[in-house]
Amino acid sequence: MLPPGEISPIEDMLEWWNGWPHDVMIMALRVAAREWHFGVVILLMKRESFEQPQLQDALHDAADLKPLGFFKAEYEGVDYVDQQLLIASLIDAGADPNSFAYDATPLILTVASNSILTCALKTLLDKGADPNKTDGSGQSALHILTAPVPTGQVSGGSQLLNETAIHLLLQYKASVSQPDSA
Repeated sequence: MLPPGEISPIEDMLEWWNGWPHDVMIMALRVAAREWHFGVVILLMKRESFEQPQLQDALHDAADLKPLGFFKAEYEGVDYVDQQLLIASLIDAGADPNSFAYDATPLILTVASNSILTCALKTLLDKGADPNKTDGSGQSALHILTAPVPTGQVSGGSQLLNETAIHLLLQYKASVSQPDSA
C-alpha cells in the first residue's frame, strides 16, 4: 500500500503532461497492479482507456503474490483489502475472472496455490470465477487444496491445509466428485 498522500504526487505527475505514451501507461498499470496499489490503478483507469487484454494482464498481476524485495515481500492487513478491491475493479472494467494465467493455468488455481492469496480467491469467486475450472491435467482448485499449500512468499517454507479456501470453494459449489486426469 502506498503511504497516505502518495497518490497525489502520482496524480500531479500525470497532470504535468498529458502526452504520456500509451505503452508507459500500460506499464504503470501493470506495475501498480503487481504491487497491489489499488488507488494508483483506479487513477490510471480513470485517465486512460485500457483494452481487455491489458486489463487481463493487470488482473493476473493483481491476483498474484507481490514481487520479492530484498528476499521478502511485506504484507499488511490493508494490503489484502486493497488486493480485493483491485481485483474487483479490474473485473468490473472488463477483465475475465475465468481466464488462464500464461495460457496454461486457470487464475483460480493460481490463487488457490498459496494461502496468502485466499482473499483473492474469495474475490474471484464473488465476481463469477468458476470454482470447477481445471488445468490441462484436470486439476481444479479443490484438487490443489487437498494438500497443504505455502503460507509464505517462497516455496520450501511453512505450509498449511487451507481449510478457509476449501470452505469458500464449497460455498461456491465446487464439485467434490470432479475427477482429475491422474
